[in-house]
Amino acid sequence: MVKLPSNQPAENDLGRYTNIGPNQDLTAYGGDFDENGGDIRTTDRVGPAGYNGGDYTNTFGGTSAAAPMVSGAAALILSINPNLSRTEVENILYTTATDLGIPGKDNTYGYGKVNLRDACLKALNTRETFSGGFNINSLSASNMSKDNDNITRIFDSPACDIAAGAYLCDVWRLEETIPSDEFVYLGDGLSGNNPNNGNFYMSTTLNGGNTDVLTFFYFIRTDMSARTINRWLPVDPFQSDKFREYITNSPADVYLTNTILPNNIIDTSASSSVNLLPGFDSQLGSSFCAQITIDLKDLPLPCLPNPSALGKKEGLFSVNSSNEVIRIAKEKQNIGDDVHVFPNPSKDQFHIDLGQNVLSADYELLSANRQILTAGELKNTTTTVYHSLKEGVYLIRIQLDKHSVIKKLIVN
Repeated sequence: MVKLPSNQPAENDLGRYTNIGPNQDLTAYGGDFDENGGDIRTTDRVGPAGYNGGDYTNTFGGTSAAAPMVSGAAALILSINPNLSRTEVENILYTTATDLGIPGKDNTYGYGKVNLRDACLKALNTRETFSGGFNINSLSASNMSKDNDNITRIFDSPACDIAAGAYLCDVWRLEETIPSDEFVYLGDGLSGNNPNNGNFYMSTTLNGGNTDVLTFFYFIRTDMSARTINRWLPVDPFQSDKFREYITNSPADVYLTNTILPNNIIDTSASSSVNLLPGFDSQLGSSFCAQITIDLKDLPLPCLPNPSALGKKEGLFSVNSSNEVIRIAKEKQNIGDDVHVFPNPSKDQFHIDLGQNVLSADYELLSANRQILTAGELKNTTTTVYHSLKEGVYLIRIQLDKHSVIKKLIVN
């Protein structure tokens, strides 16, 4: 899928083994590699058949290491949404890559360095069952303070995306009080330990109904040979709020009685209900959005490289200028998760499996622009649908009681 992934050492320098040219799509970490081998530790063939006498090697690197970095990122994207096509996975990797060199795609770095965090977040937003959001806030960059200046720190590799060793760096601490005793941190940050293993870290201390939080960022100035590096670990915390984001629970119920005037924006959230009472109005030219957000206790197991994971978005309210309310109901038990369409891709037929919790349902087969091509009723647990569709991407909308599930079908 990605033609020529290359390495990405500490200063975004290209390794001597890097391929460049118009076919370059992405760059990825391949270690410091020369005639003696690389510096990445990985599994090896068992015993003397491998690079070393044991079951592991410490000298792996080059494009042989960079390629599986990209392949692993693609696999993780597909684990989040298995319905994505090859082109869609490529686009997620390309559009979330950290741009390097000349702005935009170039012959040296392609679209840039693989950004696993942003790729996973974008993959999560492609799940058809997503229909809402989270109560997301950000720690303030104004609470960043320099803890130490030009001090020696030792970092392990590859967790820090920097060669193992000692460096002169500035240590910055981010310390703040979150007005909640329950939250999930989505941002970046390392511990203040020395040596530092590069694992994402946040210290939390309960303070009444609040939580005092602490994490660290490092600005690497030079290595011990005085070679200039000038880069942040793990990221530049001043660059974007997303590097400091966290989720808290929304209030259970929100009641709105005010008028939203033109050019004004109201964005609110609740975990149970948003109530538009007499007096509420959204005038032409205003913007109003309210979300039913997921409870922290309902978050699934982590699936992101950071310590916390985004889960399913479970509800959405929106209001246009005529106050028409569109609601996609919140479903804590989403039976749509048991619905499967297979084989996918399909040639001339596919099967719709409703699972054990649904006895019957209606379905519609739609083109990519949402035109209904055919429709029918599903009376059995598994129904076979025959077709003569052209190659392309189609949608299957399955009506389950009070809500619908959309599945993607690829025809080849």
